[in-house]
Amino acid sequence: YTAAARFAATACEHSAWESDSSLRCLAPGGVLGTLRVAVTAGARVGSLTDVVSYDTPSLAYIIDEQGNAFNATANLPSGGSVVTVLGAGLGVMSYTDSARTGQSRCEATEWQSDSSLTCKTARGTGGTEPVAITAGVRVGTVTEAVSYDAPTLDRFTNNLYELEGELLNATGRANVVAVGGVEIVLSGACLGLDSYTGASRVGQTGCEASKWASDTSLVCKTAGGVFGTLRVAVTAGARVGSVTEAVSYDVPMLGGGLNLTSDDMDADENATNATTFGRTNSPSTGSVSMTVVGSMFGESDYTGASRFGSTACEASG
Repeated sequence: YTAAARFAATACEHSAWESDSSLRCLAPGGVLGTLRVAVTAGARVGSLTDVVSYDTPSLAYIIDEQGNAFNATANLPSGGSVVTVLGAGLGVMSYTDSARTGQSRCEATEWQSDSSLTCKTARGTGGTEPVAITAGVRVGTVTEAVSYDAPTLDRFTNNLYELEGELLNATGRANVVAVGGVEIVLSGACLGLDSYTGASRVGQTGCEASKWASDTSLVCKTAGGVFGTLRVAVTAGARVGSVTEAVSYDVPMLGGGLNLTSDDMDADENATNATTFGRTNSPSTGSVSMTVVGSMFGESDYTGASRFGSTACEASG
């Protein structure tokens, strides 16, 4: 009796009556959730809810722009890469398909077939992220599918301060003064296409200020220090990149001479010696206070110490 069946609002591709108690239906393609089934026999209709459902999309491989296939984690630059997602259950036609990496939707998504879809990844600096594909109302995900490249550093430029009238323009290892406050430009890659809480540090000390400039550069205002050659680390989002032996602080310099005073000298002798510069005599008994004049001793007390020859001073402060 013109028997027919449908899934929700979509008719079966083919319906065939078999008996008073059965009817065969060739299911249509779809990507919706759990659906009702309705059967028409003549002018009468019978239906049952929550009868059939379609498989959720499943993901198997991700192919990057170079044609490399990953069944684990695919590594991406900061964003804008076109990747192909291979799987199943993506639909026999485009059902408002979309994809996302982590919490960010792809900048563009294009359905290719029931088993493939292309995604232009959004910018980011997160760690390892899941990939989710929506086909109709069904969502398929795979964890730890993509990650963004960690920041890399390859050059340091210090051309923002002067020393003795000469402009410093050092490339490679950067030298900074002990009091800090010197701006150095950190150049590299994958620092993010936007400011993702970009931060940098020299050794274990964070820069006084960090300013993101581009995906390839960041400006660091160095903190004070008196250590030797230190590593520099840059954090962009959840990713960290570092390079060893990148920055060093100026060594202490002695200049202007020594000012010598002693409790055993009278006021006139102390006044005379306090203005004496250059070579200074000290009695063999020691216990003479001497003021060492110079620079780069640090902006705070970094266990500063001094010695005469191989003999340490009785006290330094």
